[in-house]
Amino acid sequence: MWLYEEAVSRAVSYVASQLDEALDLVRLARGAALSPFHFHRVFRGMVGETPLELHRGLRMERAAWRTPLVVAMTIAATHRLRYRPRRLRKSVPAAPSRAR
Repeated sequence: MWLYEEAVSRAVSYVASQLDEALDLVRLARGAALSPFHFHRVFRGMVGETPLELHRGLRMERAAWRTPLVVAMTIAATHRLRYRPRRLRKSVPAAPSRAR
């Protein structure tokens, strides 16, 4: 089990450090010495979201910190709850329209 933990930890670090680059599942899987299919299953099982969802969520969090609050609230209000990544659904309990 420790092999998976180490591989997923390295993958999470890599994803977090490469937010401006396109995500390549094959490269992540190769770094973990697993097939892309198996790596994807293991990653999702351990992290709770897929590598792409993690990548998008981290990019959205970074953008939120860089964006003025009014602009961020306007952008958030235009999207429905189902389009927000799990990461934001966990940290923001309700859709922006419910806060009105």
